[in-house]
Amino acid sequence: MNLDKSENNPDLITNISEYFLLEFVAVPQNFNIELHLSMHEQIGAFEYKHINLKQVKKVASAIAFSPVVSLLNNALLDPITGLYIISVLDELGLVLKTIHNPLTNRECRFDKNFINRYIRNYEQGSRTHIRGQNANHINIVIINVCMILQQNVIDEAIQIANKTEVDQNNLDGLVKTLKDLP
Repeated sequence: MNLDKSENNPDLITNISEYFLLEFVAVPQNFNIELHLSMHEQIGAFEYKHINLKQVKKVASAIAFSPVVSLLNNALLDPITGLYIISVLDELGLVLKTIHNPLTNRECRFDKNFINRYIRNYEQGSRTHIRGQNANHINIVIINVCMILQQNVIDEAIQIANKTEVDQNNLDGLVKTLKDLP
């Protein structure tokens, strides 16, 4: 059974208050989102009234300079801004396609109609259907793989994993020794 087809199976649909969207991106530090906005958007005239140019610039800079950016249930930042930034990054090919995103269609293109649907549902006080779930709110976490590589996070993670593996092997040996005692 394909859980992505829950609209055909209403029994599979669940209601949740918070939906977490995790995106992996490859954004370099010199990324300037303003260069990729239309002339209208560069002066703050967005298609969606919920988007603020100052917030777009701040979040885009945070993505470029941080390994992890969390837009979690933030009263000052509308999730529509996060969805919009993801759509821009996706148009530029900066969203990694190897991880399934419920907001992308089969061709791995961001569904901009989703933003309109989310806004309409939010204004009506109803939930938005996302991959078998009806969600009240979307929380966005963006992981910038470029910053993870630059900050040697992977080297540190490998060292920690290797130490944990050695410790685990020692504990397994100790447990085996204890079990073998009369």
